[in-house]
Amino acid sequence: RGMSESAAATEAQSFQFDCQFMGLACKLHLPAAGLTSSNSLQQRLIWQFANSPKTAESVPLSLVLNALTPNDDLVSNTLELIVAKRLPGDSALWSLSRLRFTNMPDALECSRILLDRLKIYRRLKSLLLFINPTSGGGGSDALAKSLVLPWLTACGIRVVTIRTERRYHARDFLLRECLAKFDCVACVGGDGILLELVHGLLLRRRLDLGIDGHSKLDAEHPADMPIGVIPSGSTDAIVHSVNNNTDATTALVHILLGNRVAMDVTSVYDLHTGEFIAYNLGLLSYGYFGDICKGSESMRWLGPMRYDLMGALTLMRLPRHLLEVTLIETEPVRQPLTCHRRCQLCANPPSADIARQAVRDLGPAVSGHQVDPIRRQPVASLPSNGNAYAWRQSRRRYASVSSFTMPCRSAKSPHGAVPFAHLADGLTDLVTVPGRDRLHFLHYLTRLTCRPAWMPKLIDEQQGGWEGVETQFQLDSVAVRRVSAFSVRILHRQQDGQPLSAWNSDGELLRAADIVCRVNPRLLTVFGSHIDEPVGQGTGSSPSKLGCCGDPLLSCVDI
Repeated sequence: RGMSESAAATEAQSFQFDCQFMGLACKLHLPAAGLTSSNSLQQRLIWQFANSPKTAESVPLSLVLNALTPNDDLVSNTLELIVAKRLPGDSALWSLSRLRFTNMPDALECSRILLDRLKIYRRLKSLLLFINPTSGGGGSDALAKSLVLPWLTACGIRVVTIRTERRYHARDFLLRECLAKFDCVACVGGDGILLELVHGLLLRRRLDLGIDGHSKLDAEHPADMPIGVIPSGSTDAIVHSVNNNTDATTALVHILLGNRVAMDVTSVYDLHTGEFIAYNLGLLSYGYFGDICKGSESMRWLGPMRYDLMGALTLMRLPRHLLEVTLIETEPVRQPLTCHRRCQLCANPPSADIARQAVRDLGPAVSGHQVDPIRRQPVASLPSNGNAYAWRQSRRRYASVSSFTMPCRSAKSPHGAVPFAHLADGLTDLVTVPGRDRLHFLHYLTRLTCRPAWMPKLIDEQQGGWEGVETQFQLDSVAVRRVSAFSVRILHRQQDGQPLSAWNSDGELLRAADIVCRVNPRLLTVFGSHIDEPVGQGTGSSPSKLGCCGDPLLSCVDI
C-alpha cells in the first residue's frame, strides 16, 4: 500500500526544469501524468521567465508531436520540441515549428518524461507513403522531399516510401503486399491516387475476410486503417471538402495529430449484371462533366488548365442525353445545414440496409415497385411492396446528371458544388440539369462557382418551393435531391452502341454506361478535420469558440 501511494504521488508529480528559451532564462513545467481532459490548463507545457515570473508562454501537450535531444548523448543540454499550431486568423490552417530549450542539464530526462506523457495520444508509429510524380504538373516529388518526409522523420515515424510508376500501382500494391506493419497509408498527390488507396484498402478488406465475388447483392465492409493525403493534384476536391483548404502543411498536421473524419463511400455497379465497377467519394457525373473528363484525358500535361479548356469547348456544343433516372429520395425536404465538426446529420446516419435492399431489387426496369414520377415539388414517400422505400423515375433529356457524396469544394467552387452536402450522413445529393439551352446551363455554372456556402435568405417554399435548396439550384427544372440509391440508364446511344458521353468518377473515367449506385455510410476514415459550425447556422445552440487543441479557449499566452 505504501508503494502504491508513492507511485501515485510520483505519477501526479509536475516536473520542473531550468533552461533557456530564445536566450532568456526560464523554468519549464511539465504536466503531471494521469490528468483528465477536463483539466486542460494542467495539460500544457508552460515556461516562466526568470526576469518576469508573471510572464509565461505555453503550448498544449496535445499539440506536442515529439521531444528530441539533438546531440542525443549523455552530455546533451538541448531539448527540441516539434509542435503544431493553428495560424492566427484562420482556424482551418495549421503550421509546424520547432521549439528549442537550451542550457538544460536534464534535457535527456525531460525528453524521456515528456515522451512518456505523449503516449496517451497513440499517434502513428509507421506509415506507408505513396508519391505520384505526375500529379498536378509534377510537383509531388519536391513536396515530399521538402515538407513531408523531413517532418515525418522529425516526429519519429517510420516511413516506407513508394514512388508510383504507372496507373493502379498503389492499388495493386495494397492488394498484394502485407500491410500489418503499418498504422496507416498515405499519399502525396491528387484525387486520382487517393482513389487508388481507397480501392486498394476496401478491396483488400474483402480479400482478408475471404469474400469471393463482388456485386450489388453484397454488403460493403469498412477499411481497417485510415488514409492520409497530402494534396498536390489539379483540383484536390476531396481534401478541400474535408479540411476546407488544400494546404499541404495542414493536411500533414492532421496526419501527425491523428485527427480523423469518417466518410461515406458510394459503390457503383453495372445496372444489368449487378457486378461491382468502382468506389466513388465525391463527384459521379454523366453528361457535361463526363465530357470534360473524357476530353481532357489526353491533355493531362496542361495540368488544371485542361479543365477550363474542355469546359469551354463542351459548353459550346452542350449535347443533351436521353436518360432514365431512378432514385430513392430519402429526405424530401433538404435541411439547409452545412456539414461541420458537430454535425448531427453525420452523427446519426441511416442504415445501409434499406439502400442495399432497394438496389438488390432494381434491374434494368423497375419491376414490382410503385414508381412515382420525379417532380420538383417534394412528394410523400410511397411504400413499395411493403418495403420502407419508394422508387421515383424520370425519362427526359439532361445536360448533366451528377451525384455529390460530399460538398466537392475546389478553387473553382470554394464553398462547394453542393454546399449543403455532408461527409457522413449516408446520403448523396443527386443534381439533374435538363438540356434546355447553353445560356440556362451557363447560368447554372455561374451560380455554382459564385454563390456562398451559407445562405440565410432562402426563398420561401410558398413562393417557389425551394425550401432547403442552395441558390445555385434555384433555377427552372434544375433539381437537387438527397438520395440513398439511384440508377441511370442511357436510352440514346451511338450507332455502335457506345454512350454519347462518359461517367466521370472523381476525375476518372468509368467503363460502364448503365449503372446503379448506393451510399455506404462511414465506410472510410481519413485524416482531416471538419470546419467549425458556421455562424448563424440554426442548430439550436451557438457554436463554442475553440482553442488550438479543440478545447474551449484557455486564458493563457500561446506561442
